[in-house]
Amino acid sequence: MKKRALCLALILALAASFCALGAGALGAEDAYEEQVLFAGGGITVSVTGYEPEGTWGPAFTILLENGADRSMDFALDRISVNGVMCGQGWSETVPAVKPATSEVGWFAEDLAAAGVNYIETVEAFLTVRPGGDREAAPLFAGKVSWSAPEEEHTGPAATEPAVEDFVPVPLMEGDLAVTAIDYRSGDDGPAVLLRVDNGTDRDLWLHMKRAAVDGEFSEPYWSAAVSAGKRAYEWCRWDGEDLEALPRRAELTVEAVDLDTLDPVDETTAELAFPAAKTPAETETPEATETPLDEDTAPLGVLKAGRYENAWFGLAFEPGENWHFMTEEAIRAIQDASVQIIGGDDAQSYMDLLAGSFVASASTLDGRMNVNIMVRQVPGLAEAADQEDFLDLVLGDVGTDEDGELAIPGMENATVRRNTVTLAGQELPGLLVETGSRVLGMDMSMTQQQAYAVKGDWFMQLSMTCLSAAGGAEDMTALFTPLEG
Repeated sequence: MKKRALCLALILALAASFCALGAGALGAEDAYEEQVLFAGGGITVSVTGYEPEGTWGPAFTILLENGADRSMDFALDRISVNGVMCGQGWSETVPAVKPATSEVGWFAEDLAAAGVNYIETVEAFLTVRPGGDREAAPLFAGKVSWSAPEEEHTGPAATEPAVEDFVPVPLMEGDLAVTAIDYRSGDDGPAVLLRVDNGTDRDLWLHMKRAAVDGEFSEPYWSAAVSAGKRAYEWCRWDGEDLEALPRRAELTVEAVDLDTLDPVDETTAELAFPAAKTPAETETPEATETPLDEDTAPLGVLKAGRYENAWFGLAFEPGENWHFMTEEAIRAIQDASVQIIGGDDAQSYMDLLAGSFVASASTLDGRMNVNIMVRQVPGLAEAADQEDFLDLVLGDVGTDEDGELAIPGMENATVRRNTVTLAGQELPGLLVETGSRVLGMDMSMTQQQAYAVKGDWFMQLSMTCLSAAGGAEDMTALFTPLEG
């Protein structure tokens, strides 16, 4: 048993969370010419950096300088990239007379879905108002824009997203146009991709005011916020359980509302014929067989749509609609980025041993919370320690001060304490990590709750992390439920 390797697992969990929370690119950024978005009343908002290939996708660094005598709230919404609406929104609160840095970033797959090949320009609606007072008049509320550094690229910055063989159907025409450009049908129900072209001088919110499928009322899920002069792509989805059969025709009424005044602007009703379902080729169904439990791989668990299950350790993780599970490629990026943060041959050799052990990673859509799940087999663990004394084995000779804080190498500026975590009906040993200054070579204020489950020669490390402003990491334990083995 290599205690050093297990102790590195604690440090790498923190490093991986830095990456998953969008802590920024590793290594030196190219020179970036600062762009001031707003300055007034002692407040300055500036874009100071850009990383085109961050952990999850491109990201800009935002500097918030609050010279006022009270905290201030900052928010960006109605975000568009290269003239296409794309972005989850962003907000930060900065204490009085303090500076802060943050990031505005995008998942690469979200940009691809919007037809954005690379970022040239960004436009958004910036709001700056006194902290915690939604009724207070904003110090600033208006459009801002900034650009990425000029680089050599092949092809246009934005193109029409790739779609299936579908003949476009106009639902609304004119300066404000809504067009159905793609269709998909699956077990979850039918979905139509709608493109909105807002050629008006108003920022608009569009929604499906009424909808009927084959003569029966059936409300789909669809809305789109589209700034003046911009385009948006949004899927209009029906719940398959609400439909008695495969749909044939729909009558859709689209309404547009002015985002600033909330006054109705336009309303149009149109018909849409759904493509006929393709009949799958006949295939011989193999005889069902029961797959025996594979003790070599069962402890890794399985990741289904929006849910991770691990019967070996008796738990399931289902975060909900506001979370996004990372792809295998993104998880590998976490591993690589973590090694770069830690540095040294020791960390690299440990990650080589750990390859494939990050079994699931999920983040909230705003990037402020994340959960990493790692499962690893350590030959001889069953003889060396059980769940109760696992951390004793891992921490070894790590010292504890009079306040109960642990002195872990590389985490001198973090507060690390042992605790017990109630998760999925189990009492698990854990570590509570709180940072408020530079840790592992990076600046980020965050809280992380680590929890450990041990069974045989396998251990599971759960890391639940959030930016301090987002609340306690312990709230994420409610996302785990018991699962019988």
